Amino acid sequence: MNLEILNYSITIGYLYFKTDLIFNIQYKLIINSFYQGFIQASLYAKIALKPHLELIDMGDVKEKIDKQNAKFMKYVKNHDAKGLASLYTENACFMGANAPMVQGNFEAFFTEFFKTGIKEIKLMTEELHDLGDYVAERSRYELTVQPPGMSTMVDKGKYVVVWKKTSSGYKIYWDIMNSDLPPPPT
Repeated sequence: MNLEILNYSITIGYLYFKTDLIFNIQYKLIINSFYQGFIQASLYAKIALKPHLELIDMGDVKEKIDKQNAKFMKYVKNHDAKGLASLYTENACFMGANAPMVQGNFEAFFTEFFKTGIKEIKLMTEELHDLGDYVAERSRYELTVQPPGMSTMVDKGKYVVVWKKTSSGYKIYWDIMNSDLPPPPT
């Protein structure tokens, strides 16, 4: 009886080892095939996109985005809600910290925004990615605010803007920002 159990255990152990070995070989072949396919797809994509990538002049794109950001800073400093709203597409979204998303009617939004004591904003572009009809911008800001009856404060933070290429140049499509400062006490 003990010999039968031993023989049975050896058989199961051998089958487990053989199954595990076969599984590992199949798994390695599948993973290897996946990576080979991925590498081939990556190479094909690079070859297919190479003519397009060579046509993209990031210097030109950066110059255009910098001009739009300069307008943005000027409009904020001058409290020009209409000018600021003109930098956004009709279906743009503004997603500020601790507030509901704003979509559309940006002139009215910025008119109210200026009443909070906004004085000036500095935008510092850190990274741009050309995505064809869109450009993604990752940047930092410094916002000078003097709320009514209070002293001047400077908020520093970061933002991401997706610019959309339109017939009248790049316009803000998505705009999300948040402060590096802790929230004010309640």
